[in-house]
Amino acid sequence: MKIHTIKLLFLISFTFFTRICVNGQVTLTEPFSSLTFGNPVDIQNCGDSRLFIVSQNGIIYIVDRNAPTLRKTFLDIRARITSGGELGLLGLAFHPNYTSNGFFYVFTTRGNSSNPTNQTNPLRIVVSRFSVTSNPDSADSNSELILFSTSKNQNNTNHNGGAIAFGKDGFLYFTIGDGGGSGDPQNNAQNLTNYHGKMMRIDVNQKDSGLEYAIPTSNPFASHPTNRKEIFAWGLRNVWRFSVDTTGEIWAGDVGQGQREEVNIIENGKNYGWRKYEGTLTYNTNDPVIPDAVFPLHSYSHENNNLSITGGYVYRGTQIPSLSGAYIFGDYGSGRIWSLRRNPSSSPTVTFLVQLSQSFSLSTFGFDNTGEMYVANVNNGRVFRLTGLLLSTPRSSNNLMFELEDNFPNPFNPTTQINYTLARAGEIELNVFDVLGRKVSTLVSARQEAGRYSVTFDARDQSSGIYFYQLRAGGFLQTKKMVLIK
Repeated sequence: MKIHTIKLLFLISFTFFTRICVNGQVTLTEPFSSLTFGNPVDIQNCGDSRLFIVSQNGIIYIVDRNAPTLRKTFLDIRARITSGGELGLLGLAFHPNYTSNGFFYVFTTRGNSSNPTNQTNPLRIVVSRFSVTSNPDSADSNSELILFSTSKNQNNTNHNGGAIAFGKDGFLYFTIGDGGGSGDPQNNAQNLTNYHGKMMRIDVNQKDSGLEYAIPTSNPFASHPTNRKEIFAWGLRNVWRFSVDTTGEIWAGDVGQGQREEVNIIENGKNYGWRKYEGTLTYNTNDPVIPDAVFPLHSYSHENNNLSITGGYVYRGTQIPSLSGAYIFGDYGSGRIWSLRRNPSSSPTVTFLVQLSQSFSLSTFGFDNTGEMYVANVNNGRVFRLTGLLLSTPRSSNNLMFELEDNFPNPFNPTTQINYTLARAGEIELNVFDVLGRKVSTLVSARQEAGRYSVTFDARDQSSGIYFYQLRAGGFLQTKKMVLIK
């Protein structure tokens, strides 16, 4: 077999920050490579081999892991919602007893987005219940029961939240953003008489007078005369995605203003500080100090194209043992994915896992009934699964296998060789990233034929440290670590 050789000289910068690790042990595969799913913003399962993929425009699709080339439409409510920007069908949750009662719940936006506060048809946030039909792959679109609705209180269409999930207590949780506008101009997140900038908790199995649900008696304001009784936690800017772990803990990614993105553990009756604080920084110097504000478990800056956190899940699958029990989250703007582990007596350990391409807008995570995790690209409608590097990779009819080999030598000084194999022709990229996930060099960006290739990486002028290299070829993506020691 012919070996193609390319010798490259690149300048690489290296900066080390404590408690940020790189392991290069995660890659992505595309199990439904022949399918797209509109504008996917949520991925859920109901306990079997199917995934329910929520498209922002108002459709819920089904794909079965056992029939990966077949897409079905579970629910289509495009005609009754308002979508676009941060509006649309944004979240899905199955009732804990879905197999017996067939109930599922959706989070949508509806009304006039060009004039959100008009009196005739205001822009509003709606949580409603639907039922499945006798066909398990088809919902009854006429079964909708609207449980909760609140109108926007300012003329902005963004910061609507959109996450919805059942807790281990059997109650339904959902988040609403601060209502939009830079800096939460009405300080909604601290105003306990409205729903904006909050996490809500309701009991969908009971009804209080005048409501389609009941207020859990343990909600912090369940008996308060003026505060919203549905509030569970407040002081949140825009929790786009949260998840409930098997332990019952609620993990949330709260989208920041312009400086910090947050990972929070959400607890009953807690104030998370926005708009006074953004992360651990003071944002609004005119607001009073919040003495009981809960600061994030972890926050990160907007440097290197970080922009907007996409909250994920604690990994409980079996295929990537190194991630067991770690919280997986990412950034919509930079395309980075990290894991986070708490430490009993110190700050959490955050590990960089993988760098997605610049065109990958990471809208959501999800997991299947085996606990394996998925991510979605809202730009092109594709869904990928997180895998470990030792899992099988796609083969083609020429018996070649997509493969990114270990660089040699490793550790190295000052040069190392990177070999890779392409099973079929296509556009490929081979990139180098630093320890923070910043792309520092593109080694190859071209169309190449099937075959084995070799690149010599020369870093003779650079500092010692950890780097990692990533091969992207169609649906194949693989990352490995290399160490420069001088």
